[in-house]
Amino acid sequence: MRILHTADLHLGKTVNEFSMLEDQKFLLQQLLDVTAEKKVDAVVISGDIYDRSVPPEDAVSLLDGFLTALSKRGIPVLLVSGNHDSAERLSYGSKLFAKSGIHIAGAFTGTMPCVTLTDAFGPVNFYLLPFVKASVVRYYHPDAEIAGYEDALRTVIGAADIDPGARNICLSHQFVTDGGKDPALSGSESNGAEEVGTVERVGSSVYAPFDYTALGHIHGFQAMAGNTVVYSGSPLMYSLREIGQDKCFVLIDLGEKKDGKTDLAILRIPVKPLHEMRHIRGNLKDLLNHAEDTEDYIYATLTDEEPILDAMSALRSVYSNAMKLDYENRRTRELAGEEEPGAPKERSFSQIAEDFAVQVTGEKLSEKEKELLRACAVEAGILEA
Repeated sequence: MRILHTADLHLGKTVNEFSMLEDQKFLLQQLLDVTAEKKVDAVVISGDIYDRSVPPEDAVSLLDGFLTALSKRGIPVLLVSGNHDSAERLSYGSKLFAKSGIHIAGAFTGTMPCVTLTDAFGPVNFYLLPFVKASVVRYYHPDAEIAGYEDALRTVIGAADIDPGARNICLSHQFVTDGGKDPALSGSESNGAEEVGTVERVGSSVYAPFDYTALGHIHGFQAMAGNTVVYSGSPLMYSLREIGQDKCFVLIDLGEKKDGKTDLAILRIPVKPLHEMRHIRGNLKDLLNHAEDTEDYIYATLTDEEPILDAMSALRSVYSNAMKLDYENRRTRELAGEEEPGAPKERSFSQIAEDFAVQVTGEKLSEKEKELLRACAVEAGILEA
């Protein structure tokens, strides 16, 4: 059986106020093309289908068209919710969709739904495990000893009565470590103020009962446990730290299982984005005079010693998709050298405002400007009167 694994689509996402919808539409068409070209038998999507719990209408419409196209081609789709999704909203109509080969596990209800597909070597069991918190598992398994996320997943998987002689695949959306080593983060795996990781860590050995685990949650491709526990990564770049990552779909060829070992091969299929994302660095004049690939998404670092009035407008006159700019010069290096870890939280509002003004304008604030900023901060609720 040939399976295409992807995750973290984040449909409806905006990056620095740029809507990614057209990029995502281009991406999903590419995915459809790959399924036809590679003769894919099933598609698995491991969470964060949408970027937020209440997705915009056009994102919902985009997913609807994509799933309908796969269903018309007779390609089964299996997907689970991620921490960015609303589990209940994603589950809406799932029983009806299953009749068309679209299998959705949105809300965790105590067990992992199992969907069985068949190839020339017999059945393949797909276990669907949406993003789940330890507290929710405790509710459904009150007699289990659950100290954290790893205990929670071991409880759920252990209760599934998985046949070790069969071929078993898991879809999961969690923060998974390998041999105690955390996966490398890409900078955009967050949900509001809640960063992934911390107490959410789950060891890859949890998934030992499965021949392959299709993970979502981390935005860079990473393979663990002998290439049997795999993050496909997000298929598009969503942050500066993802620039340079080789985004991909993961193609899995699942063969016969003999003597407890399954013939398994994975192949990364490169994704070609509608717009590349690049980081450029230099003084503004040189960046404008030596512009190339001007339709790319651009993060610019200006090395000019003096701040430039309306520099972003100048950049966008050449790079229409310039997303963000910052400065790297003598002043910024001096400021960075003066700061200690945690210092921004320890400094006063006036000190932070002063440093910001020096970085941007090169001049300190007057006493009148400080008073005006403080009054605005009090009115906004940032400071107490």
